[in-house]
Amino acid sequence: AKRKGFKFKSTKDFASLLSNKTLIAIDDSSSVFYFLIMTGDAAEDDLDLIGNKSDAMDTEKSTSSIKNFKFVQRQSRCFSIYGDGFRISVEKRRIDENTEIFFATRLISNLNSNAEGSLRLAKGKIIFSDYTKTGQIKALAAGSMSRLYQEKGSYLKKWDEYGAIEGELLLSRAKLIGKLEYSNTEAIVEGRVKFFFQKQLPDSLSEGNQLEITENEPLYVRNPDLTWEQYSNYLEKEFIPKQGHHNGADNSDEACVAKIVHIETKSLVLDLPSPPSDGKFLILSINGDKIQIERRIKARKLILEGRSANPLLGLLIEEGGVIPDIQRVTKFKPLTPFVRKKIFKYDPTEVQIKAIEIALNTPDIALIQGPPGTGKTTVITAILERLNEEHDKTRTIRGEILVSGFQHGAVENIVSRLSVNSLPAVKFGQRSGDSEYRDDAGTERIENWCQGIADRIRAKNPQIVQTEDQREISELFNLYALSPSLGYHSPTLSISN
Repeated sequence: AKRKGFKFKSTKDFASLLSNKTLIAIDDSSSVFYFLIMTGDAAEDDLDLIGNKSDAMDTEKSTSSIKNFKFVQRQSRCFSIYGDGFRISVEKRRIDENTEIFFATRLISNLNSNAEGSLRLAKGKIIFSDYTKTGQIKALAAGSMSRLYQEKGSYLKKWDEYGAIEGELLLSRAKLIGKLEYSNTEAIVEGRVKFFFQKQLPDSLSEGNQLEITENEPLYVRNPDLTWEQYSNYLEKEFIPKQGHHNGADNSDEACVAKIVHIETKSLVLDLPSPPSDGKFLILSINGDKIQIERRIKARKLILEGRSANPLLGLLIEEGGVIPDIQRVTKFKPLTPFVRKKIFKYDPTEVQIKAIEIALNTPDIALIQGPPGTGKTTVITAILERLNEEHDKTRTIRGEILVSGFQHGAVENIVSRLSVNSLPAVKFGQRSGDSEYRDDAGTERIENWCQGIADRIRAKNPQIVQTEDQREISELFNLYALSPSLGYHSPTLSISN
């Protein structure tokens, strides 16, 4: 592919590139896609040219671990997909009795092509995925998710339905307020700017609302009839392919957003340091909601395509999902003498040991449930210590475990009891209302840890204290020597032999 001019960094990038170059969309807001295929003898001829290894896709490595392939009959086994300046030879392969896949085998340039075959316009969306040893699970998960999503009780389908309701409410309010063209601005006090309007402000505006100052009308203001489905499709096309980098009217990175602190009939006051130098009108800011929606869109897409951090996540959360049998070569024992002595004040219960063993040997998600006082926090710290023991420290000693919680107190409780590799754990995030300059509990704990190390070193090496005192006297003497007339007085230090 690279010899033919395709530019990409990874197999994932190449798969996305092929999808973009083969799909046809009527317009930006449409969720319907088409693609061109060629069938018959011409498609068979493309497949027969695989003998030319310089043009064939590298499928030898990717199929080395796939066993017992059964090819279907020739007349239905293949077709070619047409893209922008190329076509791809596709072959149907049976993985097992219930599963078939379409396998891309060859990339052919359309330039000076003598292929003779009729083209058909197909309706649907094509997703190319990696089918190496690692990619097999992703592809099978994507196929299963495509089937499960069509079922009535699909979790992700319900997710989409609730998201659509939430989105319609969000858009309807933004449309109701519309664009508010202001005639003048005035800085009234420090950090406050007053905006004046010719028309009466909508009753739906209230103090605390976030407004965006802009000169570009967003899509939902330009088109009042825009539905949430159309807008979400627009967001998906703008957000995901560009990995969060927007352009134009919906660019949240460059948006000037401020909170309403006071509102009157034809004026309002925004929390702004100074009047805006550009911008023509105000709109209700939905950037915060839009960012959350974009994250959901990305997460949903990754789950459906089997490309999340855990490719089997979709099969885990769907009621009808069937998880393939994944055997771990090494089974970790729940406790070692070191962890047992370090974590448990009393002998662990059989249930605690079982919970630790399940967590360590579950390849995806383990749930541990128990009422207060049953030792869940102790079990978590034991799991973390065991994971640290099994971690290969020849590669890196940087943290590879993330502990998260719904409340700060829960995380702080874990952090206070952790001392992995004799190092203090670091907590990220602050409680609501905390000053950004306040030293949080994590910083204080690290400082206390450093002080404790220093105190232990001084206790074992008394001569260090004397050296520190001598260094301080020397520094004070140098300061005095620079300005003796200032009458600099140093504190009295006593040094004992």
